[in-house]
Amino acid sequence: MPSPGRHGPILLVEDDTALRGLYQAALRLGGFDVVAVGDGLAALRWIELERPAAIVLDLGLPRLSGRDLQREPHAHAETHDIPIVVVTGQELGDLNESDVACVLRKPASPESVVTTVRRSLRYAS
Repeated sequence: MPSPGRHGPILLVEDDTALRGLYQAALRLGGFDVVAVGDGLAALRWIELERPAAIVLDLGLPRLSGRDLQREPHAHAETHDIPIVVVTGQELGDLNESDVACVLRKPASPESVVTTVRRSLRYAS
């Protein structure tokens, strides 16, 4: 299996500071490089500058919703294949689940986030 950080960092987008820290620590312990941001606009700006290996995305974000952010990489040829793991407590509603690698329901354990990211990267390779 390829080393976790080989493809670039994981972009973690979570507005809950405690969860963001917990998931970030777990992903780092799992061998991933992680960039963590707390809102959708910061995530969008980061994606425009550097291509993440995968995105771990909460749907309920300030400044730009996770739903809007989730659609953005799929609209561009250079980012359409980035796996997106949605971690949310919200109803999925209009979320097109075929556009995401996986949906985890909160409270999702840090271990399940790491396992799901690892699996998503494997399928994306």
